[in-house]
Amino acid sequence: MWVGGFRNTPIDLDASIANNKSIEKENEAFTVQSPDYFWFDFRISVKRNYKNLTSTLAIDIQNASNRQNVGGQYFDAANGAIKYWYQSPLIPILSYKIEF
Repeated sequence: MWVGGFRNTPIDLDASIANNKSIEKENEAFTVQSPDYFWFDFRISVKRNYKNLTSTLAIDIQNASNRQNVGGQYFDAANGAIKYWYQSPLIPILSYKIEF
């Protein structure tokens, strides 16, 4: 998946520092765009059919490219700065499914 970055409302740094919490510039709602979002998933599976059931063993790798996608921004009161938070890194998932 490759899409344009999420839209955000800019944070007013001076007002946020003064109030010690995140204050957004509401008159500029959704005018800031994060970098492009790229996410690649990969799956390998083995499926076995038996007389009375089917079993599937799979390994999924979510965000296989391990790209740090920007999820949003926030005001860090401890540092008095605007920071970004990121989506999940590479996630391996091993699964086994039995169907009757």
